[in-house]
Amino acid sequence: MKRLCPACGYVIDAAAAATAPRPPRAGDIGICLSCAAILILDDDGLPDRLASPTDLDRLRTEALEQAREAVDFIRSRGPLPPKGART
Repeated sequence: MKRLCPACGYVIDAAAAATAPRPPRAGDIGICLSCAAILILDDDGLPDRLASPTDLDRLRTEALEQAREAVDFIRSRGPLPPKGART
Protein backbone atom coordinates (compact mmCIF):
# COMPACT_ATOMS: atom_id res chain seq x y z
CA MET A 1 0.00 0.00 0.00
CA LYS A 2 1.04 3.56 -0.59
CA ARG A 3 -0.15 6.81 0.87
CA LEU A 4 0.85 10.41 0.25
CA CYS A 5 2.16 12.63 2.98
CA PRO A 6 -0.69 15.07 3.63
CA ALA A 7 1.81 17.91 3.98
CA CYS A 8 4.12 17.48 0.97
CA GLY A 9 2.70 14.68 -1.20
CA TYR A 10 5.75 12.41 -0.80
CA VAL A 11 4.85 8.77 -1.47
CA ILE A 12 5.02 6.79 1.78
CA ASP A 13 4.91 3.04 1.34
CA ALA A 14 6.36 1.75 4.60
CA ALA A 15 6.73 2.57 8.26
CA ALA A 16 8.77 1.12 11.07
CA ALA A 17 8.69 1.59 14.82
CA ALA A 18 11.72 3.55 15.92
CA THR A 19 11.80 2.31 19.50
CA ALA A 20 8.99 -0.22 20.01
CA PRO A 21 9.63 -3.91 19.29
CA ARG A 22 6.44 -4.15 17.24
CA PRO A 23 5.09 -2.91 13.92
CA PRO A 24 3.45 0.52 13.84
CA ARG A 25 -0.27 0.55 14.61
CA ALA A 26 -3.23 2.92 14.41
CA GLY A 27 -2.71 6.07 16.43
CA ASP A 28 1.10 5.89 16.50
CA ILE A 29 3.01 8.88 15.23
CA GLY A 30 5.15 8.83 12.13
CA ILE A 31 7.41 11.39 10.54
CA CYS A 32 7.60 12.06 6.81
CA LEU A 33 11.19 11.43 5.74
CA SER A 34 10.92 14.14 3.10
CA CYS A 35 9.30 17.15 4.82
CA ALA A 36 9.45 16.14 8.52
CA ALA A 37 5.69 16.48 9.04
CA ILE A 38 4.53 14.64 12.15
CA LEU A 39 1.76 12.24 11.14
CA ILE A 40 -0.79 9.98 12.80
CA LEU A 41 -0.76 6.45 11.38
CA ASP A 42 -3.78 4.34 10.41
CA ASP A 43 -4.49 0.61 10.80
CA ASP A 44 -2.07 -0.16 7.94
CA GLY A 45 0.76 1.79 9.58
CA LEU A 46 0.54 4.49 6.92
CA PRO A 47 -0.17 8.20 7.40
CA ASP A 48 -3.80 9.03 8.04
CA ARG A 49 -3.48 12.73 8.86
CA LEU A 50 -1.23 15.42 10.24
CA ALA A 51 -0.75 15.27 14.01
CA SER A 52 -2.72 17.90 15.90
CA PRO A 53 -1.46 19.82 18.94
CA THR A 54 -3.69 17.53 21.04
CA ASP A 55 -1.99 14.45 19.54
CA LEU A 56 1.42 15.88 20.44
CA ASP A 57 0.28 16.74 23.99
CA ARG A 58 -0.51 13.04 24.52
CA LEU A 59 3.06 11.94 23.78
CA ARG A 60 5.45 11.03 26.56
CA THR A 61 8.20 13.58 27.03
CA GLU A 62 10.82 11.10 25.77
CA ALA A 63 8.82 10.29 22.62
CA LEU A 64 8.24 13.97 21.89
CA GLU A 65 11.97 14.69 22.26
CA GLN A 66 12.84 11.83 19.88
CA ALA A 67 10.31 13.17 17.36
CA ARG A 68 11.80 16.66 17.62
CA GLU A 69 15.31 15.31 17.05
CA ALA A 70 14.14 13.42 13.94
CA VAL A 71 12.30 16.48 12.63
CA ASP A 72 15.38 18.66 13.16
CA PHE A 73 17.60 16.17 11.32
CA ILE A 74 15.21 15.82 8.36
CA ARG A 75 14.81 19.58 8.05
CA SER A 76 18.59 20.13 8.16
CA ARG A 77 19.10 17.51 5.41
CA GLY A 78 16.38 18.92 3.16
CA PRO A 79 13.56 17.22 1.23
CA LEU A 80 14.05 13.93 -0.56
CA PRO A 81 13.69 13.73 -4.35
CA PRO A 82 10.50 12.03 -5.56
CA LYS A 83 10.72 8.25 -5.48
CA GLY A 84 12.02 6.92 -8.77
CA ALA A 85 13.77 10.19 -9.61
CA ARG A 86 17.42 9.98 -10.58
CA THR A 87 19.77 11.96 -8.41
